[in-house]
Amino acid sequence: KNAIVTSDLKFFPNKYDFYNVYKSSYQGKVKQIKTLKKRNDSFRIDKFNDKGYLVESDYSSGGNFYYTYDKNDNLIKEIKIKNGDTVNVKNIYYNTNGKIEKIIENNLKEKKDYEFNLDVLITYDGEGRPTNITNNNPKRKYAKEISYKDNKVTIVYKSKNIEDKEIHIYSSKYKLLREENQNYITINKYDESG
Repeated sequence: KNAIVTSDLKFFPNKYDFYNVYKSSYQGKVKQIKTLKKRNDSFRIDKFNDKGYLVESDYSSGGNFYYTYDKNDNLIKEIKIKNGDTVNVKNIYYNTNGKIEKIIENNLKEKKDYEFNLDVLITYDGEGRPTNITNNNPKRKYAKEISYKDNKVTIVYKSKNIEDKEIHIYSSKYKLLREENQNYITINKYDESG
């Protein structure tokens, strides 16, 4: 129920386990947060708009990120600038239900990064849950097929050389009980208050 895909192509079978990384919890009252790392004297400055959405991140070591939103506060563009030059642009498109249906990401500078470009399409079932995520970039072609049965979500990942399977099992209150793939099994237990 309420499955979503984020702009980073993370899949959350239950949107209640997901928080919006682009919105601060300060409800638009904080305009800027500066984070310092004492170990290497690096810093990050995040700036927010009046609604509390992240509009700029300045990393002392990695350049600047700029974020643009549509009238529904959906993230539609992310731009990375390093040393005064645009190095990455990500555009995100939504369907009429406000769900991400297409992501185009281009690495503009380094040749080795071109294989990580995204040309992603996401399809949904009649209940609005994602069922297929495909990247059509010929150098990084893959597909995720997502199926739902009762409280079980199965994700099959296929690429040129790999096929992997994840299984997520939820309680009737949408709490993740069990998560497994070929490398691990995680079992979660909850107290009375969830």
